[in-house]
Amino acid sequence: MRILAKVDTKSEFVIKGVQLEGVEKVGHIDTILHELVGSGVSEFILSDTMASLYMRNSLISVIGRHTKDFRYPICAGGGIQSVSDATNLIKAGADRISINTYALENRSIIGSLTKALGISCVVSQIDVRKINNEFRLFTHAGRELSEYDLKSWLNFLGENYVGEIVVTSIDRDGTGRGIDWDLINFMEIESPLPYVYAGGLADMAEVRSLEGLKKMSGIAAMKLFIDGFPN
Repeated sequence: MRILAKVDTKSEFVIKGVQLEGVEKVGHIDTILHELVGSGVSEFILSDTMASLYMRNSLISVIGRHTKDFRYPICAGGGIQSVSDATNLIKAGADRISINTYALENRSIIGSLTKALGISCVVSQIDVRKINNEFRLFTHAGRELSEYDLKSWLNFLGENYVGEIVVTSIDRDGTGRGIDWDLINFMEIESPLPYVYAGGLADMAEVRSLEGLKKMSGIAAMKLFIDGFPN
């Protein structure tokens, strides 16, 4: 099972909250990336949470600093609204790009990105919460309810392929209370594509319970790794 570090940033600082709210600075991204090396992580998902607001992704310079001596695959996102935005991250050294909010507001961007970069380089990152017994998708770092329920978005991706899906359980995010099996079971049944799950991982032993799932391609976490850093 692939283990990924899901690293959310704000102005080159790593941030972490609970249920995507009340975020606090954890440390400078250069320091955090250094701490994560050797922790068992095989890949990094980096997301600039302020990129849409400032119309500039600070990860471009971060990735540029690390690509020469950083041997881990990087998936980078935040504020992508065009092929040019995505290409800039790839040119900086990202292996793949992820898109969330803009894709849910303008889903034709998915086709434009996969045509320009290739299907394997594009990741659909989604934040999910169950409302009235239905999984719904949220935009803007989990703050705004989108028009999509999870099943309808998965149906769309079944006709407009991306390389992978990263799905975050908003209710479990940052809690360390354990993974959301309802969401995972739903993804196992409905997802047309491989997916990475994020949200609530309690410990590395819990990863073993995920072995054998047919569609899950990895699990992502951040709180678990941060809690293990020396003070």
